[in-house]
Amino acid sequence: MQTMPASNGSPASISQWSRLVGISLRPWSGHSPLSLVLKGVIRLAIAVFLLGVVLRFKDSTVPTATEAEFTYLRNLGVLVVVALGVIIALSAVRILVGLIDLAPRRAVTGSVLSVRERRVGDFLPRYAQRAIFTRNAQGIDRRRWRTEVVLDTAQGPKQGTVRNRRVLAQLREGEQVELLVSPLVGYVAKVTPVQSA
Repeated sequence: MQTMPASNGSPASISQWSRLVGISLRPWSGHSPLSLVLKGVIRLAIAVFLLGVVLRFKDSTVPTATEAEFTYLRNLGVLVVVALGVIIALSAVRILVGLIDLAPRRAVTGSVLSVRERRVGDFLPRYAQRAIFTRNAQGIDRRRWRTEVVLDTAQGPKQGTVRNRRVLAQLREGEQVELLVSPLVGYVAKVTPVQSA
């Protein structure tokens, strides 16, 4: 969950800007830590396998290749190795974040202010969104949706991304709830209704 601006309009954190434009500044926001680990392991395994294949062909020679072809293949090989290195690094970070976020949870208690679908630039007028985001032959808006939940807590309003449909079904505007949230990606693991005193 991220802190939102105070009700008087003064910024409480950078998430005021994040909320305005409809994005989350948290990488992998709201994703399950276990899914991060599994997807990271799969991507890492594929990238390491492909890197092994590319490096195996590094020293092989093609008898009919010209010097220009060798130079082209060498440059292409360098680009492929760099791209695979980036994928390996990102996969390792994804796995690390998922592992760190697997067990710890913090409780966030408050009243649900809103639960709504958001996407980049949804604060713009409708005609501006169509002009900017549907500039393809099919006129399809390819922006990704995310579901934003905003809680009114004792520390001020807080926002987060919820991707689990079972959790979303338990969130109703105006209800008092306690969310169990992972610290890094903000994955909402559980929703518990809180009875008013």
